[in-house]
Amino acid sequence: MFIATLTGLEGTLSQMVHARRFYEHSDVRWGHRFVDIVSRTSDDRLQVDLTHFHETIADPTE
Repeated sequence: MFIATLTGLEGTLSQMVHARRFYEHSDVRWGHRFVDIVSRTSDDRLQVDLTHFHETIADPTE
């Protein structure tokens, strides 16, 4: 088991945000990467598609 801890600054209220997650060895997907959830619209604005936030695909570079 391992623990991932993230700390960041929330932009609107300028408050510190903390997150902690425990992972088991079965949670790790070796040779995979997260899918890209950021794209550009036809009018060149950034778009984020959170429906694919947890999806991974095999990474041939690994």
